[in-house]
Amino acid sequence: MRKCELLAVFLMVFVAVRGFTSDYIGDLGTVVVTPSRYGSSLAELATNVSVINRHDIEESGALTAAEALKKRGAYVSVGIRGTRGSESSARIRSGGATANQVLVMVDGQPVNDVALGEADLDKIAADHIEQIEIARGPFSAVWGADALGGVINIITRSGKNDLPKTALAARAGSFNSRKYSLNHSFSYGENSIYTFVSEESSDGFRENSAYRGNDFMINAGRKINGYGDLNLRFSYHKSESGVPGPNYTDVENYDGERERASSTPEASMDTLKRYLQIESVNALFNSIELKSRLYGSFIDITDRAPSRMTEDLMQTQSYGGNIQALVSEDVLLGLEVEHDNFIKTDKEGGVKEIDENMLNAAIYLQKRMNFTNLQATFGGRYDHHSVWGGAFNPRLSVVYNLSDKIKVSGNAGRAFRAPTFNDLYYPESSWPASEWGPAGDSKGNREVEPETAWGYDVGLEKELGIALGRITFFRSDIDDMIEWVNVSDEPDYEKWRPVNVEKARNRGIEAELKASIFPGITLNVAYRYLDSKGKSEGDSDYKTLQYTVPNKINAGLGCDFKFGLKVNAGISWNDKAKWEGGSIDEHTLLDFRVSQQIANAEIFAAIDNISDTRYKRREGFPLPGREVSAGVKMKF
Repeated sequence: MRKCELLAVFLMVFVAVRGFTSDYIGDLGTVVVTPSRYGSSLAELATNVSVINRHDIEESGALTAAEALKKRGAYVSVGIRGTRGSESSARIRSGGATANQVLVMVDGQPVNDVALGEADLDKIAADHIEQIEIARGPFSAVWGADALGGVINIITRSGKNDLPKTALAARAGSFNSRKYSLNHSFSYGENSIYTFVSEESSDGFRENSAYRGNDFMINAGRKINGYGDLNLRFSYHKSESGVPGPNYTDVENYDGERERASSTPEASMDTLKRYLQIESVNALFNSIELKSRLYGSFIDITDRAPSRMTEDLMQTQSYGGNIQALVSEDVLLGLEVEHDNFIKTDKEGGVKEIDENMLNAAIYLQKRMNFTNLQATFGGRYDHHSVWGGAFNPRLSVVYNLSDKIKVSGNAGRAFRAPTFNDLYYPESSWPASEWGPAGDSKGNREVEPETAWGYDVGLEKELGIALGRITFFRSDIDDMIEWVNVSDEPDYEKWRPVNVEKARNRGIEAELKASIFPGITLNVAYRYLDSKGKSEGDSDYKTLQYTVPNKINAGLGCDFKFGLKVNAGISWNDKAKWEGGSIDEHTLLDFRVSQQIANAEIFAAIDNISDTRYKRREGFPLPGREVSAGVKMKF
């Protein structure tokens, strides 16, 4: 379908609901912290912010943050490379290899890989997620590096305002998948605790794609009279997974066996991640909210490839903290610092190939101004990095209420993506000439500079009786994109280095409709159009970036019946992605989930990809057809 046809269909639905008189405000009452670092309802914010709440996650049946974003995050492109345990990353408002331009956080703590730049969303369990806040566009003025395409902030569950309750769950499904989990939450007096533990296993869709994993989290809070709130969060993830490697079988040749074959049948990866965060919120002089936070992350990843006789250990230790003051709910001033240490060890040779440190310090300021029907927020942030120097990034957001049912908004800002440890310090690696090409080597580049971008969007939001509609038009222009290129002048020897040689431009439309058709029946429809193109130094024309999906539609229908029956159906359509040298076929996925509440037990069954569509979202990584699952959850 062409872009104009898709917009016409969306607008027809948009207009059709205007005849109803019920007042449905959708998610306008949802409070988020990501766009401004302090709580604001969606009703107050521009249209470039969206939320996946706890209800959405449970009704989708998602096991991970990646699955939740794939099923409910219409404006996020999730690059999935297989079943559970396979790496999954996210892009916002861009094509190409730009997952490193999206800052992913858990409760405001960055979780992007410091070596690769992107975050693996498959390693974040959905059980302990309260909501996922998605702020699209440049947000470096608020959060600093890597918030070039946008920010995904995962807010975890807490025991606040909960009576003591315990939930036990068991789930089984395709590929001999099993999951068992326990969570408990309660609050008493001034104390609250939420804790979660799970064990999960799967044989995987492809050969050598088995997964075994454990997750644990505790989120504890205490209100201290006269001093404010004190919160502590600790999370732990440990997993072992096979690494099947790429498989370039064409989709039309899938036969149930070819696409499942592994090119690296003995490769494996062990992952150990631990995150700790302590936060304090205090009120001063009745007009100042003082928030301080300390955090640390400790990550060990072992990558084994016996056929190549390699075993690499990647270790990351990150420490950081920030302190900010919100004055009279309209001025925010903050300081932030983070130190990262990355070590890469060749365990076969016993050699440390990388052992480097980075330090970043920042100061940020925001001011919100309120006029009649108009709210403007402007601010900026200065980051100083120990390797590449300093950067200042401003931002302006404006929301104007044309009436109590209609608002228009606009955003403009500058953002940057910092070079990763691999970009700067990747150890020299060489190879001999072969049938695949000439001899050569690859190595990091300590002179590489940050990527920079300016981004803009304008949006319209309207309450339509039983529905809420939004539409946003966006663009961004990116300079100094980092690309690994062959810089050698010799035809018989290649030298691959990361250099700032590419520019990119992104244009698009985001539209959504949330409707309450009848009591207990809701409909959500979202559409995104994207034109993402780039060019390298010396090129005269812009060319479509790899994996750019021009049109994308997500829709979901939820039915909650009074006798405890819930039925949820979802459909997602991805247009054909076509670029110079490759393409990914369009595909449509249909999902269905039904659950029944019986006393304290909920029994559910689900089918993902009902039509057994054969597809892929990344070259060399076939994805499974129909998947089924069922389980039970007991609450006490």
